[in-house]
Amino acid sequence: MPTIKLTCLPFHFQMSFLQSIYDGYRDLMDNKSDPRTKDWPLMSSPFPTIAISLSYAYFVKVLGPRLMENRKPFQLRSVLIIYNAIQVVFSTWLFYEACVTGWLTDYSYRCQPVDYSTSPIALRMARGCWWYYFSKFTEFFDTLFFVMRKRYDQVSTLHVIHHGIMPVSVWWGVKFTPGGHSSFFGFLNTFVHIVMYTYYMLAAMGPKVQKYLWWKKYLTVLQMIQFILVMVHAFQLLFKNDCNYPIAFAYFIGAHAVMFYFLFSGFYRQAYTKKQKDAEQKRLIAQKKEINENGNAKQMNGKTQMYENPGTVEDSYSTTRQRVFKIRLLPGGHSSFFGFLNTFVHIVMYTYYMLAAMGPKVQKYLWWKKYLTVLQMIQFILVMVHAFQLLFKNDCNYPIAFAYFIGAHAVMFYFLFSGFYRQAYTKKQKDAEQKRLIAQKKEINEIGNAKQMNGKTQMYENPGTVEDSYSTTRQRVFVGSSNNWICQPVNIN
Repeated sequence: MPTIKLTCLPFHFQMSFLQSIYDGYRDLMDNKSDPRTKDWPLMSSPFPTIAISLSYAYFVKVLGPRLMENRKPFQLRSVLIIYNAIQVVFSTWLFYEACVTGWLTDYSYRCQPVDYSTSPIALRMARGCWWYYFSKFTEFFDTLFFVMRKRYDQVSTLHVIHHGIMPVSVWWGVKFTPGGHSSFFGFLNTFVHIVMYTYYMLAAMGPKVQKYLWWKKYLTVLQMIQFILVMVHAFQLLFKNDCNYPIAFAYFIGAHAVMFYFLFSGFYRQAYTKKQKDAEQKRLIAQKKEINENGNAKQMNGKTQMYENPGTVEDSYSTTRQRVFKIRLLPGGHSSFFGFLNTFVHIVMYTYYMLAAMGPKVQKYLWWKKYLTVLQMIQFILVMVHAFQLLFKNDCNYPIAFAYFIGAHAVMFYFLFSGFYRQAYTKKQKDAEQKRLIAQKKEINEIGNAKQMNGKTQMYENPGTVEDSYSTTRQRVFVGSSNNWICQPVNIN
């Protein structure tokens, strides 16, 4: 039998390769992270956080149920009331910190850089981000209490993924960007948690209070609204990034929001919409059965009319017909919102084309060309939200396939148009600015050389020119490049 020899790279090459990976990792952790948070608890490396999150997932899905297998469920009503009350207070404090350190004071919702200085307000924001990271570990107790009470139906895949992934995700933000644009997620999330833990606290108080908690499903709606806002807020940087916020974090936060939105919308459909449809279906079957029984009884009495109210069967048929899921062509209705918006956009668009065709005398007034693309992207965002809302609440029983179809088209065209916008406008502007700066630097050097030839040691008369030029260049470097997406100049006073 022929033997197969595995050829390996030389040992010294392997060691060199591993050493380069380690050196790159250490450079990232030591030199390109925020030095203010470097020595804070759990901030030196991501691995302790990853280990804690994996241990949590293993315990709640495997070890915990095994330990509880032959035990009775714990009665934890008092513990739950106290725990949820503490979480309400903690979340309220975190939300207050986010408000006063930026989001309700001087932060920009359009594009907000990180303040890396050691000013009191910047350090307060950074500390608030760390405590938000710490709060993700305290939320593990939600699941531990479910396991101890043997409420395994609550330990869903969505629940474990959501709680397990959050500490790891937030760690990177605290390590590299504690504050700034991405902290908008924490700002919204702490508010949602105030409402959520208030509900849990009230629910733990027993049946006397639970009868007033009819608004449970709207918690999930609130969470989905949160993720939509985070998506829009994060992805806006993909086509306009005035503050040079690290673009990788926009992708990172936005992708998390997309993932959690679809996970939560799936949960909503499963937990509420499907149950409502099943209940309605049972009601209709019972109603039909009752009608048939009444009809048979009346036929036995010699009556040819099936029932006294001639509108009942027609109403029942109409309701059933509307609730049956059919794939068919639907002129009008919910999906026509896309055409409604699109025709308005085309009015503006073809007006522009008509004016542009009139020649140079008119074209000089058409400075607003790029805003046509912005208008189209806004159109697709509105269509996305309008279509996908049916995935978690479909009161009119509109065929859900069309919601997926229209929404998916809107997503596809949004990213196509945003890519065109970056290529056609943002990149061109940056290239033009780069050329201008190069020309300015060349001119300064020529002036300096000319003055040196005249026996002057000073390169130019205004000592602030080169410094200003360097500052402008530094601010305009495209931080989305592969080499410096996470390496931002740190302002340490």
